[in-house]
Amino acid sequence: MRLSLPPNPDIPIYLATMSPKLLALTGEVADGWLGTSFVPEGSGAYFTHLDAGLARSGRARSDLDVSQGAEVAFAADEDELATMLAPRKKELAFSLGGMGSAGTNFYNDAYSRQGWAEVAAAVRERWQGGDREGAAALVTDEMVLGTTLIGTEEMVRTRLAVWRAAGVDTVRLYPAGDTLDARLTTLARALEIVRGLG
Repeated sequence: MRLSLPPNPDIPIYLATMSPKLLALTGEVADGWLGTSFVPEGSGAYFTHLDAGLARSGRARSDLDVSQGAEVAFAADEDELATMLAPRKKELAFSLGGMGSAGTNFYNDAYSRQGWAEVAAAVRERWQGGDREGAAALVTDEMVLGTTLIGTEEMVRTRLAVWRAAGVDTVRLYPAGDTLDARLTTLARALEIVRGLG
């Protein structure tokens, strides 16, 4: 079998990794990292391993595009925000308790390394025991807000600034909304905030 096009060695390689060894590999060989379940306040859980890989290949953090993705959704006030968080807690409980195998869950491990080991373990235990509602009830607001861009416009603006200060170079936005128009409106609002941050 032959390719009909000549090879292009200049296509950037991005890896979406979460475990320490694969994070180190990302730092060593990739052009960018597609982060997930990333909390800036616990960024050492990721950057320690990325930086070790970068050092092995003689590179610096500036040689790696740190690309973090998250849902973006705007709440008018604290009451609306509380309503928005409930379904996301169920989704996060599934990630912490239902993803992976009986012995390995990379999402649970990632949250554990970032300071939520006890909660993550309790959520997993409840989920695997069949208590899905109980598992979701253990997920804190902080856990959801730490890894998303959900909140009032000021909250989202502040969060983006924290991400930038932590070393995020590129933001991948997943706009919330029940319709295409709603998602595009959310995306437009988010882009205005990003532009405003310079």
